[in-house]
Amino acid sequence: MPIIDAVEIALPGPAGPPGSGFPVPVGRYLGPLTHGPGASATSATRTLTANVAFITPFVIPVPMTIDRLAVNVNTVGATTNLRLGLYATGADGKPGAQVSGAGVATTAVAAGIVQGTVTTGQLPAGVYWFLIHSDAAHAISSGTAVLGVLGQSAPNLMIRSAEYQLARAYGSLPATLTGATLTEDTSTSAYFLGWIRRAS
Repeated sequence: MPIIDAVEIALPGPAGPPGSGFPVPVGRYLGPLTHGPGASATSATRTLTANVAFITPFVIPVPMTIDRLAVNVNTVGATTNLRLGLYATGADGKPGAQVSGAGVATTAVAAGIVQGTVTTGQLPAGVYWFLIHSDAAHAISSGTAVLGVLGQSAPNLMIRSAEYQLARAYGSLPATLTGATLTEDTSTSAYFLGWIRRAS
C-alpha cells in the first residue's frame, strides 16, 4: 500500500530544523508562522497601505521546492495590482535576498484567493520572509501572533512584533532587502497572511 507523500519533522533542537512536528504533504499550502512559536490562534482582516511593502517571517520546516505564492483578498482596493515575494534571511537576522524564482506580479486582483506560479530550487529549512506589496489598499486575510516573533524590543509580552514594513513606490520587487530601511511594526499583533505551496 502506498504511503502518503509527506515528511514528519522533528521538534526544534540545537541541531535540528525549525518545525513543530506537523507533516508537510506535497501539494499542500503552508501559512506563515504555522510551524513556529508565533502560530496564530485567530484570524482577521487587515488593509494594506498603498506603496508600502509588508514583510512577515515565514518558517519552512523541511527542505522543499515551492510552486505557488498566494494571499486571500477580502476586498479589492482602487487598483488591481499586487506583488508577492519570498526572501531569505540575511546575516543580521532580517530579510535578505529574494529567493530565486519566488516572485509574483498580477494586475488582475479580485476578491478571493490570489496566487501565482513560481519555480524555485530546493529551499533549506529555516526562516524566510513573505512580502506583499501593492499601490492600493486591498483588505487581506491576517492572523494574530501569539508571541513577538521578531524578538521583543523590551521585556514586555504585549509587544508582539510580527512584521516589517518598507515604504517604496510600487514596482518590481527588490532583489534584496539587505540595508533597506525597514520599520518594525509594534502597534499591532496582527500580520498579513501569505501562503506557499509545497511542490516537492
